[in-house]
Amino acid sequence: MKIRRLLSGISLYLLLGFFLGLIVGDPTGQSGTISMIALGAMMTLSMAEIRMDRTSFGSDLSKGLIPAVMCFGVLTPIFLLTSVFFEGDFRTGWIMAAAMPAGVMIVPYASVLRSDMKLALYGELAIYLIALIATPVIAYIAIGASVSFFELFWILLVLILVPLGLSRVVISIKLDDRVRTRTMNFIMLFFFMIVVGANRSVFFEDLQMVVMLVLASFATIFGTGLLLDRLLSFMDKPRKKTITMFGTIKNTGLAIAICLTIFPEKAAMPATMLVIFEMVWIIFLISWKYDPNRDFL
Repeated sequence: MKIRRLLSGISLYLLLGFFLGLIVGDPTGQSGTISMIALGAMMTLSMAEIRMDRTSFGSDLSKGLIPAVMCFGVLTPIFLLTSVFFEGDFRTGWIMAAAMPAGVMIVPYASVLRSDMKLALYGELAIYLIALIATPVIAYIAIGASVSFFELFWILLVLILVPLGLSRVVISIKLDDRVRTRTMNFIMLFFFMIVVGANRSVFFEDLQMVVMLVLASFATIFGTGLLLDRLLSFMDKPRKKTITMFGTIKNTGLAIAICLTIFPEKAAMPATMLVIFEMVWIIFLISWKYDPNRDFL
């Protein structure tokens, strides 16, 4: 029950941020800069869930290769294929979402779902190391000269290594989990308000595009997740749960922040919708599919 209340709280803040964005728009006028700062803070607090065993770090890191394949070898091509059905900035947004590493929240979700925590941990570490090169390369090849490889590399370096370093400080000061969670919720509310507010005109003036993004986001996340559930049925359940999450959850918050910084604001729309459906997917797993009386995942 406690876990369900936690997820309900996250969903509530996300929903509140969405409606505030529609009502007040982006009051700052600096959506790119502010989203970067907010994302950095959220990633710092999220990465505090990642505890590393330095004595076996090198040997265990190789265990993250399968999650990396799911992230970049399965979900990335699916998002790239989806981008073909869109044009202009919206297509760019799908490509940027495709290029992103896995969501850092997979580690706490793995704990909630009683899945393979060690695989989740080393999967995250391996993916983020790979992403420093893979993400700029994917974006540059798919988008072309309109994106700078080195600018994207620098942004990733700052938004991955700095939060990872600061998260060690959060661990060392033993910040109360409730305080950390509530802080993340409020930051998420503000982050989502800015993101939705920056694209307020799209929601009110281009309903057809909004519907297309909703359908595409639902199909890619739920379609991929349910298909992986079937294809990986030969695995033990804890391992399958973790691998399925790596095949369905990207760091869409990172995609949003980058899009708002180096592209027109509309490019952030695909990742904005994906954030919502990733949360719906997790709630679906925990509140319905994750039921002790059901045989699933």
